[in-house]
Amino acid sequence: MAKQVADRGAPLRNDLIQRWDGKVLNRGTIDLQRRFGTPGFCVRRADLMAALRDALGEDAIRTGARVTGVEVTGDGAAALVEGGDRVEGSLLVGADGLHSVVRQQLLGDSPRHLGAIAWRGLADLRLSGGGLAVGRGAHAGWHPVGGDQTYWFCCINAAPGDSRVGDVRTELLEVFGRWWDPVPSLIQATSSREILRHDLYDRPPVWASAAAAATLLGDAAHPMSPGAGQGACLALEDAVVLATCLMRRPGPVVALRTYEGERIERARRMQQASLTALRVLQPRSRLGELGRDLLLRIPPGLVAGRQSWMFEFRAGGWPRSRLPRSRR
Repeated sequence: MAKQVADRGAPLRNDLIQRWDGKVLNRGTIDLQRRFGTPGFCVRRADLMAALRDALGEDAIRTGARVTGVEVTGDGAAALVEGGDRVEGSLLVGADGLHSVVRQQLLGDSPRHLGAIAWRGLADLRLSGGGLAVGRGAHAGWHPVGGDQTYWFCCINAAPGDSRVGDVRTELLEVFGRWWDPVPSLIQATSSREILRHDLYDRPPVWASAAAAATLLGDAAHPMSPGAGQGACLALEDAVVLATCLMRRPGPVVALRTYEGERIERARRMQQASLTALRVLQPRSRLGELGRDLLLRIPPGLVAGRQSWMFEFRAGGWPRSRLPRSRR
């Protein structure tokens, strides 16, 4: 899978940090291959999903099936699908995002708004590398994703549902139109219908009942702010660890509990790091801006040392010594 994903994306290289007015705070990038032994790539979500679909085969996936409820017993689980279908199995994995139907039914909790909103888009604009721009209570970032497109995001402090005008691109340019390029150019190179706007939420990183043949994965289990840029990466880690547990442990329920126990501390740490990054990048005061700008001047090599725990994790490095192989 690695080659297919790499061929569809662009090597991860963030080589510029600047203020909204164009003042450069830092240059340089972290060589992930040299430092951590593996490269990083930025890839379109659609391209990643296409690579996964091609590896699985289309017959293994049922699309257009909206889950409306779940039933979990001691020896299995079922998903209730809109239209009346019932899909049964020995276990159920809720990977249905922030507003997870599975989580809501199993745990009944609600997301917590983080006091921020974000816009995301794919611009028909080719850039040579990625970067970050920061302002008062706002930040933006961008990175090539292969071909002639660049992924970008903009984020501001705001209450839930806060919106200035009807057209999303006009709304964005009201806030970011006077920022130094490439931020305004990326927004202008993206049609309004292609821009996604989301309130930002998280939830406590918890899973399902300890007795149930069900679990959660990705944003359904541990939604987080985009501050650290690791949300989708963590979901992919979840999937690898879960698959390994199912192969190595004696029975699905034991495998699910092992998976949850192994993932929860890393999810908590990543969630907290993401929230801290969001707060640091979007200060609400002039003093906070000064502190942030000083932090962003730290050389990338020193930052990499503090963040090594994010990138050194080996999801496929199983089984661990305390997780013996099943004898099935």
